[in-house]
Amino acid sequence: MVKISTLFQHCGKMSFLLLSLFMTQWYTANAQTQQMWWGYSNADEHRSSLGTGTAETYDMAILVPSGHPLVSNSTIKAVRIYLRDTNCLTSLKLWMSRKLPKGITIPDYIQDVDLSTLTGGNESEYSFGKPNDIELDTPYAVGGDSVYVGYSFTVNDVATEAGKYPILTTSGVCENALYIRTSVSITSWMESIGNKLAMQLLIEGNLRNNYVTAIDFIEQAVAVGQTVNIPVTIENGGMAPVESIAYTVTTGEDTTEPQTIEVNPALAFGERAVIMIPVTADTETGTTPRTITITAVNGQPNEVTAQAYGTLRTVDEVRTFDRTVLIETFGTESAPQWPEATKGLYNMLTMYPELQQRVAIVSHHAGFTDDYLTTEADNAYEWLFGPEEYIYAPAFTWDRYVSPTVSSSTPMSTSPSTVNQHKRRIDERLALPSSADLQLKATLSEDKTKLTVEANCERTRNFANTPSRITIMLTEDNLEAKKQVGLEEGEEYVHRHVFRAANAIWGELLEWDADKATYAYTFTLDPTWNTDNLQIVGFVSGYDETNATNCAVEQAAVCSITGEDSGITEIEKTRKGDNEIVYDLMGRRIQSSTLKVQRSTQGVYIINGKKILK
Repeated sequence: MVKISTLFQHCGKMSFLLLSLFMTQWYTANAQTQQMWWGYSNADEHRSSLGTGTAETYDMAILVPSGHPLVSNSTIKAVRIYLRDTNCLTSLKLWMSRKLPKGITIPDYIQDVDLSTLTGGNESEYSFGKPNDIELDTPYAVGGDSVYVGYSFTVNDVATEAGKYPILTTSGVCENALYIRTSVSITSWMESIGNKLAMQLLIEGNLRNNYVTAIDFIEQAVAVGQTVNIPVTIENGGMAPVESIAYTVTTGEDTTEPQTIEVNPALAFGERAVIMIPVTADTETGTTPRTITITAVNGQPNEVTAQAYGTLRTVDEVRTFDRTVLIETFGTESAPQWPEATKGLYNMLTMYPELQQRVAIVSHHAGFTDDYLTTEADNAYEWLFGPEEYIYAPAFTWDRYVSPTVSSSTPMSTSPSTVNQHKRRIDERLALPSSADLQLKATLSEDKTKLTVEANCERTRNFANTPSRITIMLTEDNLEAKKQVGLEEGEEYVHRHVFRAANAIWGELLEWDADKATYAYTFTLDPTWNTDNLQIVGFVSGYDETNATNCAVEQAAVCSITGEDSGITEIEKTRKGDNEIVYDLMGRRIQSSTLKVQRSTQGVYIINGKKILK
């Protein structure tokens, strides 16, 4: 994976619409029987554009891996590509190749396309390019091997934005979704991170029609005499959009009669949805298994055996807890977009100070080379990205959580580009009550060399399908940047929430006693750490060493080294501290005294490591 490239992105009014969570997107669109359109990007997604700004030849492709559940053993009948302006292009070619070709004259299949038959332009101000469906002169049989499907053109005019940025993409971290090479700027094939080539394939084959699978669910709690809606994730593996499903619920040897649920909006091929299955509590408290079977799709028998397994906990009273969201950021001083990414997060917290009490932030100096703050643990956390070649920065994860409606191999995401996007990701998690509570207390030894953290945990159900763990991390604020790139000339910058240490990289197992657990850990402090700037972040989660998407955090907590709440305090209306250094929430030095803060605009400032609200 090439982490540095000469590609530039042009977004126009797309700047606030670039976040996409879908790993892959398959769909049908006016296809004939046994035909459907497939691609890593959806025709309905907003499209932005990439380019080098240079008049040169571009080669672009996606990879269909061997054994693909849909495309393998099908036949490609046509290819849909998107173009902004055909007037600045010459000699467009479609091609297929079992390997990334050294030259476009030697792939397995090549077809010259008459540019006069193609259409350029923008579908809307948020969707660059117009679709062009190109029928293959000879349908291409995929077989069971992997195949690259691509197209190439030469740009001869870069006077316009369409010439500077001719590659149409949708956003989202997705394996196999965009390979690129150019004749001058990028002379070796590279895989682009955070972008998917806007291209779809019309495939034909023995495609399934009504085929829905189901995913196991974690334990659900319900009060005696009540009914709970169990969230079950289903995925459409058939051509027909799923408009309804029928299901049964099995408890022991008893199975209910089939019940039908409408699916609205209809579920296209490859898409996931969470459907709510009502299940009645047992007559007595306790935990019993449940099996939910999807028996029919659109009124027709399901073509696959689809069963979701889980447990139901019947209790006297169901309790939940307010959630604190764990935000982990990945970036280093070598990542030029890192300051801008943190700016968005801290600007959001400035605009919505009430959210500061609901988030716990840890900054890992990893993802894009190392810097002087990188630890071995930071590098170990890169495992959350999935395959090593897809590590990048800046990157964010919220509670290490992946929505069940998203088919993804990683909880990591590219940085939100606006304050509202940052807030939306936090709000999405806060809207889900937690089944666990976590309280922290930290005690510093008299000689300030040891820090003991005590945790009290409570749960109302088993919130993970793996043994639950507790992780305690130390973070430090107000660390001066040494070689941070991406800053304006003369701009100063400090790092905040920097990861310093953890009890164990992936936490330690919790020992529950009647749904309560206690835990304690003692850190040996590095003498170079400023104890006034240390914070303790704790969280309880699952951990699956084989699957980064199965490590979601159920509850997080933050405390200061004194055990007191680390939120905002009121600014003192006094001349004390006239020479203190002041930072904004982004970590930039903005003033040289608290007096100037008192005279400045409203906001949140950092003075001596404390958050001050004016």
